[in-house]
Amino acid sequence: MPIWSGKPTYRGAIIVRADSNINKIGDLKGKTFAFTEKSSASGYFLPKIFLMDNGIDPEKDFARVEYIKKHDNILYNILYKKFDAGAVYDNATALLKTDAERAQLKVLVYTTDILNEPIMVRKDMPEPLVEKITAAFMKLDQNNKNSSAILDTIGRITGFQKVKDSDYDSVVELVENKYRNLFVDEGPAESSGPKAIETAEVMMKNQ
Repeated sequence: MPIWSGKPTYRGAIIVRADSNINKIGDLKGKTFAFTEKSSASGYFLPKIFLMDNGIDPEKDFARVEYIKKHDNILYNILYKKFDAGAVYDNATALLKTDAERAQLKVLVYTTDILNEPIMVRKDMPEPLVEKITAAFMKLDQNNKNSSAILDTIGRITGFQKVKDSDYDSVVELVENKYRNLFVDEGPAESSGPKAIETAEVMMKNQ
């Protein structure tokens, strides 16, 4: 899996204006709220699960809910008071242009951590080929002058880390059991009746 900005995990964040009277989760009731889109883990699934676990039903307890896709759209809509709160990935405030803008927003809560999205291969792929592919990814390191230029073309990836299927058991448990209906019923619109685990894979690819 990729290491993004030096981190093997990411999480969602619920953002509000720093000068708002929203200081705890319960204060969100009756407020307006913006998600990114329903295929996003940090901008939808994780924050929605956090809200539900803390007694807030986004379908009933918010004055208005909208989906405005991009994380920077969420931030600027809160900044200009078009929404009271919104869901983004944990480091999204870096998308703002100035420190003055960042100072006007605050993180109300962070969601639980989740491992970065896995790189997968077919089950029938020959093991020697899998090992070669894995080795190629593992050679990519921001501290290695021979590979840092390659990573620079990708973005915030600083390297890769080996993982196993079992490392994602917590995600499978989340999708298959406690919140199965949420993932199946509210997955990407283009999917027709996807299996829960397939939706989980989409979620992890769309952090």
